[in-house]
Amino acid sequence: MNLIILDMEWNQPIGKKNMITRPVPLTGEVIRIGAVRTDESMKELSRFNMCVRPKFYKKLNYAVGKVTGLEGSSISYGQPFSDAYARFVQWCGEDPVIFTWGTEDEKIMLSNLAVHKMENHLPPYMDMQAVFSHRVAKDSKQYGVSAVLEYYGLEQDLKAHDALNDAIYTYRIAREMGLVQYIPEYHDIEREIAEERARLREQRYRREFAGIAGMEALLASRKIMVCRCPECRSKLERTAFEFDNDNVMSAEAKCANCGKFTIEIHIKNNDDGTISALRIFERK
Repeated sequence: MNLIILDMEWNQPIGKKNMITRPVPLTGEVIRIGAVRTDESMKELSRFNMCVRPKFYKKLNYAVGKVTGLEGSSISYGQPFSDAYARFVQWCGEDPVIFTWGTEDEKIMLSNLAVHKMENHLPPYMDMQAVFSHRVAKDSKQYGVSAVLEYYGLEQDLKAHDALNDAIYTYRIAREMGLVQYIPEYHDIEREIAEERARLREQRYRREFAGIAGMEALLASRKIMVCRCPECRSKLERTAFEFDNDNVMSAEAKCANCGKFTIEIHIKNNDDGTISALRIFERK
């Protein structure tokens, strides 16, 4: 088994109107691939570092340049994506297990393969950030690489937001946490994450608010009245709330991404003089 710790940098379109949308939306075009390969004992075997010359987004996005420190001329050279990917696959060796920090690298890689009309020759990636949060920190929060380096007291002596350097940092974390031991239970971690997301989604559709001082406080509460889409969390366009009866008020809402909803707020008077509110979203 070859354990691959992968990190990538990608350029972005300058404005949504310039984004490639077929055959899939290309939110980022790969410009750097960095990786560390280890054996099952986490001993480093090899490093991979390659510049990729963009085909679609040839002008460096200002925000990307600011984060990475790259300049426009630095993405005018390198290997075509097809060659870079082929060399990366070959470098990974037999029976690779690929880890990234978060899930964005895999999404970007798959979208790049799609727009280049290429097949994927690697197994699904594993999210090392999820392993850390669910098995080490055990709090399901999202942690950045820098925060986990601090957690372990590991040195941060390399320039960040460089594909190979970030892969090296992630490898140091993998070695510290004994990443290999978690590979057999990764599907359990994925299941736990899916169940947690389902619970959170259900909570967003039906959420209770207690201990509200009164109707004036309820109507003034941004947490209750400023509604976001229960699916994508975008701010909703909605009509004014109207009372259907003394205990229920409703409004119509629209999300640009997810469609239309009806919002109801059910109000309950409590014995201690406060009120509670149950906010319910229903798809139209």
